[in-house]
Amino acid sequence: MAVIGLLGGVLWLIAAYGFAARRQWAYASAVIGSVLCVLSGFFPILPWVSSDLGFPPTSVVFAFNVVLFVLLQMRVVPVARSVLLLSLFAGIAYILAFINGVASTHYILTGGGIYFVLLEPVNFAASAIWAAAAVATVLRKWWAEPAILAGGTASVLAGIPIALLTQTELGRPSLFWPSPLLSLALLMVVLLTSQGRSASRPGQ
Repeated sequence: MAVIGLLGGVLWLIAAYGFAARRQWAYASAVIGSVLCVLSGFFPILPWVSSDLGFPPTSVVFAFNVVLFVLLQMRVVPVARSVLLLSLFAGIAYILAFINGVASTHYILTGGGIYFVLLEPVNFAASAIWAAAAVATVLRKWWAEPAILAGGTASVLAGIPIALLTQTELGRPSLFWPSPLLSLALLMVVLLTSQGRSASRPGQ
């Protein structure tokens, strides 16, 4: 997490110079830096809170970068509200998929079984794809839609089996569920809106 946070901070410093020098790439650098810092700020909160260590200091980094992520889209390069919401939910999916990957690693280390070994890298890959999807959505890149479809599909395929498995073993709802469920909802939204756009252009 420290390496991801440092990389995000470096990108923010580069972005600050870019904005001061009126460089076109400054906005993209700020967006990517914010996405990296959100994860590095959020993830350490979980063990900190579970260990009852008091106020988690990285929550400041997390909150600060979430606010900046929103302000970039509202003030610097204004986007439609639908784009802002989609990028925020893609960011949440990115964090949840990473959490599922780390949880899978924990199960592997404690003898959790072959399913976790097989699906751990898929969850981490899904997290990386979701991060790219969030950035692409903000920057209005053509590959935002396929990135969302890829990240969502990977999260669903990797998340549902281990959610069902752990729920059966524990006898209660599994904490692996949020990632695949959110990803499934985002997949449905993107597919339905894509079909709606196609239907509104019958001549193409």
